[in-house]
Amino acid sequence: MVLNSAQSMEQANLATRKLSIEVASESDHVAIHVRDRGPGIPPDLQVKVFEQFFTTKPMGMGLRLAVFRTFIHAHRSSLDFESFEAETTFRVQLPRVAEQMRSKAS
Repeated sequence: MVLNSAQSMEQANLATRKLSIEVASESDHVAIHVRDRGPGIPPDLQVKVFEQFFTTKPMGMGLRLAVFRTFIHAHRSSLDFESFEAETTFRVQLPRVAEQMRSKAS
């Protein structure tokens, strides 16, 4: 996610580029937000972001986010995003380890 965010800002004005990573511990999960001030993802492309082989890069393979999402879901976690003009935020929610241990013990 961080690499995708950084790459999305390559065409943005240097003065407006900003990449932030926020981590918050909630009662039952850990939330990670990766936000960039790139061009945003156009609405017509947002439904394709997690599809395998979808890319907007000339040399891209379109696998990174699809594989990452599969990995996240395999670990009982969630991945989503919101994008507007000049800002995109990817959000990951990971269950706390103690919660996973309790689930396996049941």
